[in-house]
Formats: sequence, structure tokens, C-alpha cells
Amino acid sequence: MSRSKTIARVVVAIVVLTIIAGVVFIAVRVSTGGKLGDCSQLNIVVAEGDTLRFEEHLKSSDRVLVTFYQTTCAYCNVEMKNLQQVYMPDLTVDVITTSSREDVDKLLGRMTFDGLKAFNIVYDDDGQWHKTMSVAAFPTSYYFEHGEFKWKKVGFFDIGETLGASQQDSVATEQTEIR
Repeated sequence: MSRSKTIARVVVAIVVLTIIAGVVFIAVRVSTGGKLGDCSQLNIVVAEGDTLRFEEHLKSSDRVLVTFYQTTCAYCNVEMKNLQQVYMPDLTVDVITTSSREDVDKLLGRMTFDGLKAFNIVYDDDGQWHKTMSVAAFPTSYYFEHGEFKWKKVGFFDIGETLGASQQDSVATEQTEIR
């Protein structure tokens, strides 16, 4: 077998394995009824600047999506861009990250999340959030309704489709027509 055929076969094998790995990673976005750790020691600084116990924050919000995010994670960045497109005025999104403040400000600072009730960023400098919520991969999302844990998803997922959101553009058009 010639050297060029061997190289071509190796390249094809690498491409096939990469595609399989991507499919497996996407398939991992499973819903689980997993248990959360003790959230009573977790605090969150909400959009208004107040520090709240996470449990109180959950009870005071209709729907909360907690997403664990890294600036170096391509899937995380796509998920954040999808959040910009949804219109869910009763949804609060809490982004938990161990990325540096400068990196997060650079990537998320120029994004607007007008279709959401609130968008909070928590810097998990000591890793307490990650440990308590048993996060092993990025992105990992937890969804709560009226203070109750509903599901966990690991990996990228379509936020708008999963949570039944409207597209921001179509809602804005409807609101304009009503006025």
C-alpha cells in the first residue's frame, strides 16, 4: 500500500471518529432526575445587586435556568447566543462560571438578553457551585419551576424549543401589531 493511501485512510478514520465523538457528546444531553447537593450554602447576586440565598432566589422566581458555562467551550457560547433569541419574560437565567471575569465580560458583556426576566452571572471562584451541583462537563443546565428541581441536561440543547419559548422577533412583531 502506498504512503498516500495510508495517510488518506488515517485522515478518514480521524474524521469518522471525530463525527462519532460529536454525535455521542450531543446524545449525552440527557434529562436526568438526579439529586442536587445541599444548595442552602449557595449565594447568588441577582441583577438588582442583592445577595440572596439560592433557595430563596428559586422560591421568588417562577422559572429558573441555571447554566454552567466556560468561555472556552464552543457549545456554551452557542447556547448563550441561543438565549439571546428567546422571549421568556418569566424565565430567570443564572450563569455559573469559573472563567475569569475579564473573559466573561468580553464574551457576554456585549450580548443583550432582553427577552428574559433576569440574567445573572455568578463567578464560582472556589468551585462550590460546581461541587454542589455535581457538574462534570460544560454546558450543564438545571431547570427549576416554582422552587422545584425539574431536570438536568448535560451538553448543548435548544433552550427555546425545550422550554417552549417564542422567538424574540415574532413576539416583538406581535406586540407592535397589538399597539
